[in-house]
Amino acid sequence: MLSSRDVITILSLARLHNLIGLQPSVALNHELSLEYGFLRQRPCVSMHRVPLVEVMAPFLRRDLLDLSMPFNAGTCSAYGLDRFAFPLVAAHLDCWRFASVDLAPMTHLRRGRTIEQRYPNGLLSKQEELLVRQRLMLAMGFAVDDQLYSQLENNVEVASS
Repeated sequence: MLSSRDVITILSLARLHNLIGLQPSVALNHELSLEYGFLRQRPCVSMHRVPLVEVMAPFLRRDLLDLSMPFNAGTCSAYGLDRFAFPLVAAHLDCWRFASVDLAPMTHLRRGRTIEQRYPNGLLSKQEELLVRQRLMLAMGFAVDDQLYSQLENNVEVASS
């Protein structure tokens, strides 16, 4: 939950500091502040640098999003985009500049856990994350477990046809 004023603040800081990705910090009184310590709101600062932007409420530059999305093709979640694709694509763009905005902390109205959810493509969230990671590794020229990669890709292809 964010106010329209918070959105304006976030976009202003992104432009002012030439950030490629940022997000609201997690409010101190919210249960997620324990789980996402690096995103926890910090007092007396406008924002702080973070290693990645989590997909809960990202504000992303268009080129980062456009270059990241092919690695998520056919998946039903965004698992793996935040931890693997966004940082790698940001490094490729030579603009790895992520921040959490402390002036605009977010709260959640309800807590949604998808860690054990099976999606319509037959994959669990962690399997979708693995598929994204393997696609990135292949794009960089690294070897992956071919049998596992083929199995994950087949699930995605069957579901999308």
